[in-house]
Amino acid sequence: MQTVQNVTNDETGKGDKPKTTAGSGIHFEPGMFLYVPKANFQDKDTIVRMASIPHGTTMNAQGHVPTKTANPLGGVTGAPTIDVVDTTPFPIGKFNPEDRLVKLFATPMDAGRDNLTLRVPQKLKPFIEQGTITKEIIKNPNIVLRNALQGLTVKEHVAFEVSTGHPTAKVNSGGISNIAFLSGQQDPVKDAVTPASVVRPNAHAESATSKFWIEKIEYDVIVPKLPGNASIDLKPEMPPSHHQAPTPRFRITAPPGGVPPGGKKIKVTGTQIQYSQTIILNFGGLSWPHVTCATLVPTDLQRFQMTGKE
Repeated sequence: MQTVQNVTNDETGKGDKPKTTAGSGIHFEPGMFLYVPKANFQDKDTIVRMASIPHGTTMNAQGHVPTKTANPLGGVTGAPTIDVVDTTPFPIGKFNPEDRLVKLFATPMDAGRDNLTLRVPQKLKPFIEQGTITKEIIKNPNIVLRNALQGLTVKEHVAFEVSTGHPTAKVNSGGISNIAFLSGQQDPVKDAVTPASVVRPNAHAESATSKFWIEKIEYDVIVPKLPGNASIDLKPEMPPSHHQAPTPRFRITAPPGGVPPGGKKIKVTGTQIQYSQTIILNFGGLSWPHVTCATLVPTDLQRFQMTGKE
């Protein structure tokens, strides 16, 4: 289950508005992942993301299972390279970089411009000062993912991508379906197989691509004096205050001999997931890249048993 809430705080320029604030709910999305073993017509294992967006869109997005390595997670050593995305709209059916309407949308995508009536929040100055919403982030939201990795020690990562079978997809299958209201005016259906062409879409979701990075992060945790086998819940030391990664929590259990006076700094590994999803929405004669991205850590405590050799 994916949920999205508006936690942008106009006063602080941060995402610290309480989730219980009236009207903060934006979106929820039930779904699941499938693991599909290779077959005689498909020589690689695949991953399928099934999702239902409750404003009238469903999708099956597919991709290849990444090659496993000898690392603990089976991933690639070190931090991932986060892709660049571009939210600049373009004419429907024209996907080349030169087709992006950069000049037309230069003002609406400028975080420094106030009183743009179609934008929420209206006043972005506090966010610019905090570095949470900038002109660059509006154009390439994946900058938020890069910022979240600053100062972290990423030991390894596993990356995979799923998409709905658009022409450049690695797995040419899957698909995305919209209710009639979103598709808008359509040509008559010719047969039971060929979908009707969309003439005037209201908000027709044409395609979807999602990329996921599962990361193993090494944190520094300062453990205070503890008796043998006692447990304590702690947060790790995090990079400077400008750092935008969420903070995990660990349940640290002392070794039989305990932790001596003065405490001890230990290294603890935890799991972090980052994702970036782009859905192409068609309306008003244009294709609008709708990008969502986030950095996630478990809400549950991650457990770590000290051995005394740390």
